[in-house]
This record gives sequence, structure tokens and C-alpha cells, in this order.
Amino acid sequence: MKKEWLTKGNHQEICCGNCGSIQNEIAAMDHHSGICSNCNISCVWYYLTNENVVQIIPEFAPNSIKLFIEWCQSELDELEIIELIIELEKIGKLD
Repeated sequence: MKKEWLTKGNHQEICCGNCGSIQNEIAAMDHHSGICSNCNISCVWYYLTNENVVQIIPEFAPNSIKLFIEWCQSELDELEIIELIIELEKIGKLD
């Protein structure tokens, strides 16, 4: 299986980018590192909506993403990271 640094899914089902196991019921968004319940790889879960959940595995991510995550974790609190992600989503929807 190819290791992925970014996987997308929903609140009830998302596959781990490292081991491919299905992660069920991702509890909440937390910009601090967590782990996959199957393979224990360090990852960050971004819970945006019930239909939009992402897993980022910093170990496999491009260096710019790793640095951005580290900055977010050290400089922003939970509310600020949510606000940042919402604004980034708006930018992504611009025509």
C-alpha cells in the first residue's frame, strides 16, 4: 500500500494514510497530534464538517506542510485554527 500524507473522508469513515484501516467516529477536531488507532502513527485529524474530515501524516507530508502544522500547533489555539481552516476553505471555493 502506498503511504499517503493526506486522506479525506467523513465523520464516520476515513481510511488511515499509513495502514489503510478504517477509522470510525472521529471524535472532534484537534490540531494537536493524535495517532491512528490501528497502527499508532502520529497524525493530525482536521474535522471540518460531518462530510469533510482529513488526516494528515506529517512524517509523509511535504516539508512546507510539516512546518505549517508545527506553526499552527505552537501559535494558534483551537478556535483560531478552526477560523483559519474556514477561511482557507473559502479561498479554495473562489472562482
